[in-house]
Amino acid sequence: MILIRSVLGAILAITTVQASPHNSFGVRSSNLGTRALATHNCADFGTGAPNGYHSFGDVCVDIDTTNVKVTFPTLPAGNMYTPPPTGGVHLYLGCQAPTDRQPGHFPYNSYCTWSGTSASCTVPLSVLTPPAFSCGPIGCNTHLFVAAHADVSGPFAGTGWGNIGGGTIFDCSNPNGNCAKYWDFYTHCECPVVTTFEPVSCTSTITSITVIVETPPPITSGSTSCNDPSTTSTVIVDGGSGGACSPCTVPYFCGCP
Repeated sequence: MILIRSVLGAILAITTVQASPHNSFGVRSSNLGTRALATHNCADFGTGAPNGYHSFGDVCVDIDTTNVKVTFPTLPAGNMYTPPPTGGVHLYLGCQAPTDRQPGHFPYNSYCTWSGTSASCTVPLSVLTPPAFSCGPIGCNTHLFVAAHADVSGPFAGTGWGNIGGGTIFDCSNPNGNCAKYWDFYTHCECPVVTTFEPVSCTSTITSITVIVETPPPITSGSTSCNDPSTTSTVIVDGGSGGACSPCTVPYFCGCP
């Protein structure tokens, strides 16, 4: 008597998300479960007068499911981020280019900290909402403007700004100066990549007759950009017949053809 059995493969459930990606943030990892903000953007940070422009490295913006974090470069020995009242670290985040060149007037200065050669600003996404933040909540394709400023003491002392060739807030006439600057970019999200497989027929080594048909379960691995807010929370990839089938119940044994 030939044992015939049907095995139901795993069924992939595709979950839809709200139009606003802010409502569907997940955790960014190699096994990303839902669409999530995953933005990383950097600009050069340097000081100007009186020694001419000097670059210290990158000031970087990282946006995840909870915060916008701006990390200034670690300064070389002998230099430090100048604390108030003579200095400070200042941050502008906005939906339009800044118009006030005075960093002390920037809206998110209170979220910045510094100590010696290190400085950063961490702004919760929960405060970046209308009406103060007109393009909030931040989603998958939000156009952001950033001005990152810090005063530096030491051999390359001066006022430092992040800059990637973005617009200068106001023109300045001193070629050795470091005018107030900003840069802009678009945020993006990442989605998990789910690979699905076609059904696989296996045969008994005893009867040489097809006795089992299985659909291998989908595999979730890696992630990819998915900025379209109308997409589902996963990106589906057709894996063809690359899955493996399970063995039949003893004494039958199945091997994929």
